[in-house]
Amino acid sequence: MQASNELKVNQIGRLVHVELNRPHALNALSLGMLQELRKLLADWESDPGIAEVVVSGAGERAFCAGADVKQVYLETQPELPKHIPPNGAFTDFRSSFGERYFRCEYELDDCISRFGKPYMACMDGITMGGGVGISVLGSLRLATDRTVLAMPETAIGFFPDVGASHFLSRLGPVGTFMALTGQSIDGRTALELGLATHYLEHERLDELWDLSGRKGLLAALEELAVSQAESERLVQYTELADRCFSQPSVRQIMDCLEEQTTQAEPTQRMLAAEALTKLKSKSPLSLEVTWEALRRGSELPLRECLQMDFRICARMLARNDFYEGVRAVLVDKDKSPDWQPSRLDEVAPEDVLRCFDALGPDELQLG
Repeated sequence: MQASNELKVNQIGRLVHVELNRPHALNALSLGMLQELRKLLADWESDPGIAEVVVSGAGERAFCAGADVKQVYLETQPELPKHIPPNGAFTDFRSSFGERYFRCEYELDDCISRFGKPYMACMDGITMGGGVGISVLGSLRLATDRTVLAMPETAIGFFPDVGASHFLSRLGPVGTFMALTGQSIDGRTALELGLATHYLEHERLDELWDLSGRKGLLAALEELAVSQAESERLVQYTELADRCFSQPSVRQIMDCLEEQTTQAEPTQRMLAAEALTKLKSKSPLSLEVTWEALRRGSELPLRECLQMDFRICARMLARNDFYEGVRAVLVDKDKSPDWQPSRLDEVAPEDVLRCFDALGPDELQLG
């Protein structure tokens, strides 16, 4: 069974194995991939000949590095000079391609979360942003010793989307720590946090695929993978997060981290310094919007979080920081974004709240 050049599909018995096939782009999700995978899942859900679905990534480095935000940047770029002011102010500009892209992505995420058959993402390698969305929202999530999982969107003037306000907010301060700093975690940590449901060493994946074809995915996971693990690193992250990322504002989080760099024991001093450095490099508006999204998302079901994500997305696409962040990180790669505003204390509360305004007839409709 062949889908396209960007999605390779193989059926063994009643198991369908989908491979994301853009290894040169770390399997980042193009608009075409989003559209095609959603259509395939809809077809497979009603097909009695298909019982289980597995999604993995081609190449040696990544499961999926996330949404193809570079594609969004390039498609939108011709419209920007006459619409986006250099001071970062909100405009009435609407990125037609950007909104189309993210609407499709969130519709796919919703589809995966409601898929009525076992769906497993193999998070082997880099799993970030949109790659987390098509993983964590599924019923089964396999982490490996090569998993590097993160939601790094504040580094590109965006925010942790794909329902992260739902699943990260439910992790408490550790989730806030991951959302604001973009901190990556390994496979065992993902399993202990519940972001993964199973863990297996990379070298045994071929064995898992072979056994899945003969006995079924659930039976193969039961026989080969583990569903519990301990992470020493998580203990350290939790200690720092409970102390600093439980504070009631981004400013107070940064003040607490500053104190820890001089007062804590050596390991915690090092982690606090790393976290503080990361926060200082992020878009100030992104940090404040992320904080507010986590606060609201902690009380919302997933579907409403995805709808909230689309509102925020539309507003972020009307400002400077997203395009400047993608330029600095993925296009020019100078790692020197010019955030507007550049300081946390310059972020206007009304600008944060505006990101959550309803979009009227353009709201994301799900289901």
